[in-house]
Amino acid sequence: MNFLKSNLFNRLVSGLFYVGLIGLSAYLEYDSYLFLTFAFILIIELFCALRFSKSSKRVKFFVGLIGLLYVAIPSYFVGTMVMKFAGMIMIFASLVDTTAYVFGRMIGGPKLIKISPNKTWSGAIAGMLIPSTLVSFYILYSHGITFDFMFFMQMISYFSFMAAISQIGDIFVSYGKRKLDIKDSSKLIPGHGGLWDRMDSVLAIAIGFLLIR
Repeated sequence: MNFLKSNLFNRLVSGLFYVGLIGLSAYLEYDSYLFLTFAFILIIELFCALRFSKSSKRVKFFVGLIGLLYVAIPSYFVGTMVMKFAGMIMIFASLVDTTAYVFGRMIGGPKLIKISPNKTWSGAIAGMLIPSTLVSFYILYSHGITFDFMFFMQMISYFSFMAAISQIGDIFVSYGKRKLDIKDSSKLIPGHGGLWDRMDSVLAIAIGFLLIR
């Protein structure tokens, strides 16, 4: 019964709803519109965080500027259809985020970084390897590709790299929140610190994809 009232339960339920919404939008080919809608909400959350932050004007200026660029760059490429896999990126980032959170809570162990004290090395490694393996198997199966070990390992390496970028994006936004001296950007999603808590890693993967595509 305590589990049903826990933050983990709220996070899992809201995460499933979030992934379901993205999956439906991708199926209907509206995932780019959903991405841009989320980007608009992120900007609103950012301005609200800046408005209520008690940090210096200089800190708020630089955090605000970097935050706007962090949202605007991938949003531009999604909006101009240069990047056509917004739904897949959002789902993969959510898998990485959820896997890292769950396994970090289950296994525990050494902390990953002081900026984000809830993150552990066990969660980070699980968040890299498990989603990457699942997505690689899915690509082989869905495209009818004959299994080749070297190609399979190349895919896992590529997606593990993207998963690492995802987690760096999470830490990057956590650092921004710390500079603004705020814990949550909003209470929009139960169990999360606002939509930024879900989209920080998505934006990082999108930028990483644009750099190495």
